[in-house]
Amino acid sequence: MQPVSYNSVYYVEMDHAEYPLDPIAVRPTFFEYRDGDYVEKRCEWKDTGRGFNLYIKDVLLDEPVEANGQPKSFKLIGTQGEVVRFTLLTNKIFEEKVVQHTFAQPVFESDEELQRYYLTKKFSTL
Repeated sequence: MQPVSYNSVYYVEMDHAEYPLDPIAVRPTFFEYRDGDYVEKRCEWKDTGRGFNLYIKDVLLDEPVEANGQPKSFKLIGTQGEVVRFTLLTNKIFEEKVVQHTFAQPVFESDEELQRYYLTKKFSTL
């Protein structure tokens, strides 16, 4: 199966996180590996730090879908029972839940400007 990628930026929340999770997910991409009866699924995404990789059991897509084919929200169920929620990052969500955790605390005039900023920004990785 070819990787499937959403070319959008999402706000990320995880129930009962045992480790810190960056609230911004850039271009979540889904992979599936098969070898006989063995199937391994994972989702990885870039963020403002080192990125993230999660082995998953299921993906639950919510309706509606944006005109560009990207879901407005979805949930991942991890192999350890984790629930990770992704919501398309808007300026409103950014100002309410994210900006206080950002270094430069950027201000955006529109949702499109915010999406473009994070889709084109090069963040350093360790």
